[in-house]
Amino acid sequence: MPPLSPSLETLPQPVQQRIVVLALQDDPSFALIALTALGRSLQAATRSVLARSLTLDDDDGVLVAAEEWAEQRSEGRGPSQDDRGKTQASGAGAVKGSVLAQVVAKDEWADDVRELVVVRPAVDPATLPPASSAHQFEQFSFDEDSPASSPGEADSPIPPLNDAALFGLIRRCRNLASFTWSSYRLPPDDLCQVLGDSTKGLLHFKVEIVASPLAGGAGAGEEAGVAAGSFVGSPSSPQLGTSPTASFASHGAGSASHAPPRWDAPSLSSLPSTLTSLSISSLSLAGSRTLSNSLASFPSLESLSLSRTLFIDDAVLSSIGENCKALKRLEVREMGGTKISENGLGEVFAGCEGLEVLVFDAVEGRFSRSTWSNLAPLPSSLHTLKLLYPESGPHKSWVLDHLSSLSSILTPAGGPGLKRLTVSRKVRPEALVPGSHHLASNPIDPTLDPSKWVLTAPSPEIEAICEDGKRWKSLELDLWAMDGGAVKRVLEECAGVRKVKVLLDAPFRNLLTLGSSFAASSALQWFVVSIPPHHTPELSSLDPNEYLSLVGASPSPATSPTKSPSGEKGEKGDKEDRSTHPVSHLSTLTPPTREWRRFLKRSHTLESLTWAGRGGLGTWKFGSKAGSSLLRVEFEPTRPSSTATAGAGATEVPKSPRSPMGRRRSSILSFGTTPSPTSAFSTLSLSPPSPTQTAQTSPQTSPYTSFGSASREVCSPSTGSARRRSSTSSTASSAFFTSPSHTTGSGSALGLYPIPSPPSTAVGSRSKKSFADALSGSNGTSGGWTMSAGGGVTAGPGWAENGNGTPAGSVPFVEEEEGAGLKRKTSGGGRRRRGSPNTGRKKAGGATNGGGRK
Repeated sequence: MPPLSPSLETLPQPVQQRIVVLALQDDPSFALIALTALGRSLQAATRSVLARSLTLDDDDGVLVAAEEWAEQRSEGRGPSQDDRGKTQASGAGAVKGSVLAQVVAKDEWADDVRELVVVRPAVDPATLPPASSAHQFEQFSFDEDSPASSPGEADSPIPPLNDAALFGLIRRCRNLASFTWSSYRLPPDDLCQVLGDSTKGLLHFKVEIVASPLAGGAGAGEEAGVAAGSFVGSPSSPQLGTSPTASFASHGAGSASHAPPRWDAPSLSSLPSTLTSLSISSLSLAGSRTLSNSLASFPSLESLSLSRTLFIDDAVLSSIGENCKALKRLEVREMGGTKISENGLGEVFAGCEGLEVLVFDAVEGRFSRSTWSNLAPLPSSLHTLKLLYPESGPHKSWVLDHLSSLSSILTPAGGPGLKRLTVSRKVRPEALVPGSHHLASNPIDPTLDPSKWVLTAPSPEIEAICEDGKRWKSLELDLWAMDGGAVKRVLEECAGVRKVKVLLDAPFRNLLTLGSSFAASSALQWFVVSIPPHHTPELSSLDPNEYLSLVGASPSPATSPTKSPSGEKGEKGDKEDRSTHPVSHLSTLTPPTREWRRFLKRSHTLESLTWAGRGGLGTWKFGSKAGSSLLRVEFEPTRPSSTATAGAGATEVPKSPRSPMGRRRSSILSFGTTPSPTSAFSTLSLSPPSPTQTAQTSPQTSPYTSFGSASREVCSPSTGSARRRSSTSSTASSAFFTSPSHTTGSGSALGLYPIPSPPSTAVGSRSKKSFADALSGSNGTSGGWTMSAGGGVTAGPGWAENGNGTPAGSVPFVEEEEGAGLKRKTSGGGRRRRGSPNTGRKKAGGATNGGGRK
């Protein structure tokens, strides 16, 4: 008899989780099967995948609805019934079955959360107040003693998360390894203290202050996008260099008309000592001093990122060098101050002997012309150096003076470990659209004018790079302009480089004369080139609105060069020219396929060539069809990026509660001790309040008013002043799950996805649909699951029917099997018969979810 093959249940958990990820990618309905019908091991693997990363809008209504659902579930009531069994309007039904609701209700789900991200909520533009109100909202005070002590009160349509409730959620997630605060307001004062006491294994901590949801534009740290059809500008607008009154300051990092919020980083040293990654933006003067004094508490810190802080100086850098001995990556971004000098950077190099990556992005500083010669030689561990500067400025006149000595560290003796070098310019997204790149509305700061600094083959920088060219893996040198001779020498002498980015001081077609040089660079895979506007006069007459309309009319994604496009067969598909630009009169600027094939005859490793930067036309991808030696060339034109505003692209699947009656907060995350007049930290508790404690709590000190009031009076944890937070005014959507690699600083690209489940089969439903049908619905496919390299899962919005047979706004609830309450166990992954959602469910044995942990 042949040996029995092992079952999925016997596989290790990481293998099962990987199988679940692949299964969800192929069929989203597998989540329902895995959570209800398969064995406990696969249930646990599925739960781990879904709950791994939890992203929560900074909207208190969402958390209130999740708590309410958890309370109703623990009490055995239906999600749409009150204490008397009457149906009531409630937000709990909207979030039932979402990951957030499961985390609030069940300890096993909370224990599987590894990443928690708080983001700015999405706002429907139709609900925004007038511009004057939005401006007043931006001028809010962060003084807790002021009447408008926190954004999101009277002037905001979205009440922010209650601090104490957020702390309760954090305490439930005991295995949290990563926490990110990316909202429009400052984090709670006791956040670091709570994380330090609750999450002993925390590895990553990030605080990023973004724009208000009422600002209507990109926030700090976000790139403004260009939406098709929304471009402002025309060929009749002034061109670069023709408008003497053009203001460069209006495009700088510090162009905000009001003072941005600054974080004091209270109790930063209370974070666990296990921290390996720390990222902080918008520090105040006190916050920068707190950071300096707290670095000694993190001996395992490997990555440190500081951004948008005027108060980072040499003292902070010296503290980094003294205390962060294990540091491998240091990023300093958007620092308009001039308090950083070569002395502080030298302290970092001296103390952080294992430093591998150094990034200075939009840093002004006070660096002298001899900076790099004074710092040479660099640590041998440093293999990546990135220096980036925004074109629009404004910049100090000396900002690039230190580059005069950069050649000192580009030699093998000055930078023995360097393999990746970036000295690049950052172009405004609006200037990337052909036809707008030459307008005065998209200026180039005179300090970064490429015509002032053109590298040639004998230039000291080129000489130093080519002294030992084989060591380079990546060279991005588009801050300077380079002539054809300099590009030719770099390609020929840096044979091991895989990516090259240059600003070519010549027409684009001149690249085709460098075929032999490309062939000499035997490892080159990606080549990116920018062309100064004066070499593209054909683009000066192009209307950017016309370009956006033509490119946006054919948004089909580029097909992979290694695969035949749909519908193509045989030789006809191979011979078809797909390198023509959608804008017909720009085709003269793009070489035809036959010229590309001639160019690539000897450059077999090149995968793509991109015309990027100002007015860049797009990307050419090269490859061959499977089983064919004929080279294929496919062209993808430059397309505008999506607008990076709050909530862009977000799916409003369950809404915040809009009940006409106020609701008290559930005991799942409420707090039974009397709040301290000075701290919210003392009120933390996972157990429901006892009758005695409830009786002793006065209305003035109780966090919540009685059930049934129109709104809830909340005692401020830090000041004791009353704060009114309406549970019916929120407009954002529920929490959702996403991949651990999630790095968005706002809700712009975030969906709001509950756990998928089959449509309701309750009495009154018009029909019974399969879960696969539910995903597509009557209007076609509305969403699907996506996977990331990190193993995270996101699901598109689903379609469902509620108990009355009308389309619901969220996917119906999935009740996970209660292993503790089931005395029988099916074999072979059998499915337990499920009752109607309106009928009572058999309660599991043991303590209810409203109590403390077992």
